[in-house]
Amino acid sequence: MKRLSKNRIYAMDELRGLLVLGMVIHHALFTIAITLGVGWAGRAFNWITDYLHETGAILFIFICGISCHLSHSNWQRGLKLAAIAVGMSAVLYFLMPENMIWFGVLHCLAVCILLYAGLARPLNKIPALLALPLWAVAALFTWDLGRVGGTYVGLPGLFTLEIPAAISSIKWLLPFGLTLSFGGDYFPLLPWVFVFFCGTVFGRWAKEGKFPRCLYKDRFSWLSWLGRRTLWIYVLHQPVIYGVCWLIAHFFVG
Repeated sequence: MKRLSKNRIYAMDELRGLLVLGMVIHHALFTIAITLGVGWAGRAFNWITDYLHETGAILFIFICGISCHLSHSNWQRGLKLAAIAVGMSAVLYFLMPENMIWFGVLHCLAVCILLYAGLARPLNKIPALLALPLWAVAALFTWDLGRVGGTYVGLPGLFTLEIPAAISSIKWLLPFGLTLSFGGDYFPLLPWVFVFFCGTVFGRWAKEGKFPRCLYKDRFSWLSWLGRRTLWIYVLHQPVIYGVCWLIAHFFVG
């Protein structure tokens, strides 16, 4: 029988599990549509991309920010994530360059965690009720950076500042969102580092045990199990999905 920890925030595990399950379904639909030519899978993939993908990314990165206050070593956690992210990019570069990820969600999270590890003391000195709106506004003002045609900061209709072409054409600025996006799974530091920092503010309250008590209850153990293994699921799910679809395409279709 599993031993429960009364101090673990199981709702965070469950939400992570739900998000990673959604990601697997999302990527599976894409692979099914491309490799097997299933029309409904492509339509479902587009619907999830249009309406749910960004919300899931916000929640996932936000939760990662919270977790920084609950980690034993953010340096170790960030370096491990960075090594895996670089390794994945290297594999894609040599084996599947058409699906290359230059700065994906793992790269972004690794840098965010390492930034927090180095800046935790000054960041945590900012009062929570000041830090939270500060990071939220910063995220809003940089929200369109890194997107197709997103070469400005500000809010359309209110205030915008164009990024000069001399800057947006520099490819090595890709991690910062200051150049036009290319490659898959693109998550530049701007705006996502600010979403992450919003999570670190909530992490202060999580560390102090100030979350509502209902969030500490283990309701869906299977989701909690998935949530505690999100990294390895992220790393392994796509090769498994692609392999299964390849076998179906070559041995059972046509």
